[in-house]
Amino acid sequence: EEATPGRKGRFLMPYADPVKNLQYRLAWERANRKQRNIIVARYRDKTNHLAARNHDSKRRFGLTYQQYIELKKHPCEICGLHAKKMCIDHDHKLGKGTYRGVLCQQCNVRLGWFEAKAETILTYLKKGNL
Repeated sequence: EEATPGRKGRFLMPYADPVKNLQYRLAWERANRKQRNIIVARYRDKTNHLAARNHDSKRRFGLTYQQYIELKKHPCEICGLHAKKMCIDHDHKLGKGTYRGVLCQQCNVRLGWFEAKAETILTYLKKGNL
């Protein structure tokens, strides 16, 4: 079976079965040894990891990776706590390259849920006591 072009020109593996998928990948690696070595060397290169992280944080939040790390050291802007996993919050409507602030994971998840249900929640709160 032949691999087919997928999203963004990447090739999708032809097998859903993990064993067949492994066999296909190993056969490709044997047939394309030089290309595989280049890919592996690029993956193992630590500067490439840093460049990729820097590019990703620039694209997502408009920040360098160093700024991204520094921001995550701040406490949550909603609850004031500093959790193990801090998130850079962004407004999906504004698009990539922007951020609103730093939130702990709990507040970030709850804020996302609230944004999705805001109209319903506000309508309920306006009802008041019956």
